[in-house]
Amino acid sequence: MKGKKFRSVFMLTLFLLPVVNLAAEKQFPPTKDKLVCGEAEVVAETVCLDIPEIETQCQKQTLRLINSIKEVSKYLPQEGKLVKKPSLVKNAVLDAFVTSWLCLKSESGPLYILLLYTCSWGEENQNCVGYNREWIRIFDMEGHHLTAGLPKQGGQRREKLYNRLGISKIMEKGVSFQSLKYYPWK
Repeated sequence: MKGKKFRSVFMLTLFLLPVVNLAAEKQFPPTKDKLVCGEAEVVAETVCLDIPEIETQCQKQTLRLINSIKEVSKYLPQEGKLVKKPSLVKNAVLDAFVTSWLCLKSESGPLYILLLYTCSWGEENQNCVGYNREWIRIFDMEGHHLTAGLPKQGGQRREKLYNRLGISKIMEKGVSFQSLKYYPWK
């Protein structure tokens, strides 16, 4: 009798878990944040979901670089793609989004914008665990994507780029990224 009762409760729990998530998935209002970097600024607008006890899940993020001195205003590419996750019933979410950023001055003087992407899949996707969970993309003051075409992690081409930009030694020492505001209360 006890085994049958346990099995019934277990099956009911498995059935109700997605329903609980369905009721709990609600969208926060969009948040805006700004990074000023020399003559340029990057404005991020992010829309995330409020899901109790589930890691941050965002549905949309736009990153706009504005440089009024050079008369540049452009949207930076978003590497996150909308995907449907088994744990979310109602909403598709980005598989990665920018969680931190940094204005970095190179050894030779120019400034660069570094965006730290974080994969939001966790263990559901083997390409999003451990060292592969985060990667950096670099832009200049006009919004040129300097790491376009490079792998997300490491490699000789990335090292050559860091040397050419004058940031290799700085990156080796470590840099402190500033967290991006993607929840209304942050």
